[in-house]
Amino acid sequence: MAITALGKGLMYAVLSGDRVMPDAARWLVCGSAAVIFVSIALIGGSLQRGCSGVWFLRISTGLKLTMGGVALGLAWLGEGLGTLTVLALLVPLLLVQIVYAVSRWVEHQKSRQAAEQNGDTQAAI
Repeated sequence: MAITALGKGLMYAVLSGDRVMPDAARWLVCGSAAVIFVSIALIGGSLQRGCSGVWFLRISTGLKLTMGGVALGLAWLGEGLGTLTVLALLVPLLLVQIVYAVSRWVEHQKSRQAAEQNGDTQAAI
């Protein structure tokens, strides 16, 4: 539902044609982005990981919860900001998540390849 709300908020903000983002659109866009971040953090935090993944799981969950808080803060403090400004402030929140996920994936692939070369089938999973 939060993804649908985000889409509707973006549509409302873009179609309003105002230089300043309407309050309803700002709260809808930022609030739904916050709900998405927190939901993903809770889902990810509930997954069981091996001992090596616990540290990164905490970082990932904390990062997502922080980004959700920042998005909610933007909704609260962003009165009078333009549509493009609000969206430009939200995009880095998403990019941080993407960069972190890609870096974790690359690191996992490297450790997996090293484990396969050493013949450790359990670590390669």
